[in-house]
Amino acid sequence: LWVLDSVLPALNDKDKVRQAAYRAIGQLIRLINFSATLVGTPAGTPGSSDLLNRTVAALAAGFEEGTAKTQWNVCYAAVQLYVNPTALIPVEGGEKLLLPMVERLARSPNIKLRAHAALAVACAPISWRRGGMPSSGMLAKVVEAAHQGLEDHPTVEGPQRPSPAHEVRYLQMRKRHVKSLLEHLEDLG
Repeated sequence: LWVLDSVLPALNDKDKVRQAAYRAIGQLIRLINFSATLVGTPAGTPGSSDLLNRTVAALAAGFEEGTAKTQWNVCYAAVQLYVNPTALIPVEGGEKLLLPMVERLARSPNIKLRAHAALAVACAPISWRRGGMPSSGMLAKVVEAAHQGLEDHPTVEGPQRPSPAHEVRYLQMRKRHVKSLLEHLEDLG
């Protein structure tokens, strides 16, 4: 836990450092047992639930000022958070993290960011099965973004260029993840 806690301050650094920090957070999140209690931890020391809340808030903040590369590293970290069985994400914090990814899935002109957002949003229902189901309004936004994610181009103003051949794999990846998301949503009822 202390390693993750020591990486969080790097999120306030230059963009290159933030990109690496979000990637590192993703690597650490998948290994952390957030349900563990720290034996011998002095009173007042941040515990695993506090660290989880701060990590979720830090990931959500990564969409506010980060470049596309920073944001897809945030999406990568969010995937690791969603699939960690010990990360019981609180509803409020979870929605603050989910909303920017849903928006990127639906509207980002960056095809690689849309693909990474699709993967992260598709993994979110894994954590919802453990608790922290989002509001019905948020679920409606997820479904709408999923359907927009199946489109070849985002719903943004301005001219759209056709995807170059090297971006086709991101388009295929995004569509595969969106279909998986729709299946997860259907299973949730």
